[in-house]
Amino acid sequence: INPDEAIIYYNKGLAENSLKNYSEAEKNFDRAIELNGYYIEAYFDRSVSKIFLGNYHGAIVDLNFAIKLNPKYAEAYINRGVARLNTNDKEGACEDAKQAQKLGYNASQLTKLACD
Repeated sequence: INPDEAIIYYNKGLAENSLKNYSEAEKNFDRAIELNGYYIEAYFDRSVSKIFLGNYHGAIVDLNFAIKLNPKYAEAYINRGVARLNTNDKEGACEDAKQAQKLGYNASQLTKLACD
């Protein structure tokens, strides 16, 4: 397996996400992850596709893994908070917003929605 192939599929996924072709993006991120199971950015960006597709639980699974790989990944906490908010887990969303804030990320919008 050529590790460069994972990057190619990842970049294709980014392009599809930017074109709002979230299903196609997800397929490309799936392939990138098949080729490199620790491709943290692919998990993160696949979660973006899943959020736009309404698959919030799937996004949470991806973000849990991304956070496991890098516990200081503030953007992953933000996205997981958004996904949690959409599954009516306000408490979990608030925790994620607070963790992102601790890591130096401006989570004021999520904090306002989840913690008030």
